[in-house]
Amino acid sequence: MSEFRFRSRRFARAKRVQSVQHLTGALMLITAAIAHLSDSGEHHSMILPALELLAGGLLVGSVVAEKLHHRKGTTSHSAIGWVEIAGAVMAFVEALSRMQQRHHVSFYVLSFVAPLMLLLFGIFDLRLRTFRHFVANEDGIVRRSHLIHLAVPKRYRWASMKSFRVLPTSIEVTEREGGTMTIALRDVVEREEAVTWFREQLTKRGVVES
Repeated sequence: MSEFRFRSRRFARAKRVQSVQHLTGALMLITAAIAHLSDSGEHHSMILPALELLAGGLLVGSVVAEKLHHRKGTTSHSAIGWVEIAGAVMAFVEALSRMQQRHHVSFYVLSFVAPLMLLLFGIFDLRLRTFRHFVANEDGIVRRSHLIHLAVPKRYRWASMKSFRVLPTSIEVTEREGGTMTIALRDVVEREEAVTWFREQLTKRGVVES
C-alpha cells in the first residue's frame, strides 16, 4: 500500500479568509473593551472588558503565529488549531455580552453553538489538515479530500482501468469498457509530486500512459 498526502488549496483559501475575519473581530473586541473601560457614565463590570481584550489579543496572536508558520514553509502543524480556538474565545465573549440583554432562552443557547463548533474545529484541526490523501491498495486508489469522504471515500478500481493521460488539472483514466473517469488535482498544492506518484502507481499496475 502506498499513500500520498497533499495540501488543499481550498483549505488554504479558507484559512486566509478566516484570518481576515479574526483580525476584524479582534479590532471590534478591543474597541468595545476600550469603550467600556473609558465609559465614566456607567459602572461596568471589569469582567467583560477583560475578556474582550483577552479574546482580541488571542485572535491577533494566533493569526500572526499562523502567518509566521506559513512563511517558514514548514509542513508540520500543531495538533490544535489555535486560530480556531481564538475564534471560539471571541464568539464566546460575544455570546456572554448578549447575556446582558433580555432574550428567549433558545437565543442564548444558539449563541453558544458557534463558539462550541469553532472549539471542536480547533481541537480536530490536525485531522482536518492531514486527512486529505490518496491511497493505492490492492483494489485501486482511494481519495479522501472532503469531509464527506471521511464516511464515503472516492474509489478508483484497477480492474476498470485501461490507460491514462495527464491533464493540467487532473488525471484522465480511460476505462476498459470505453468510458472515462477523472481524478481531479485542481485542489492539490503539490501537483507535480502527485502526478509523479500517480504515474508510478498506475504503470506499476499495467495501466499504460497514452
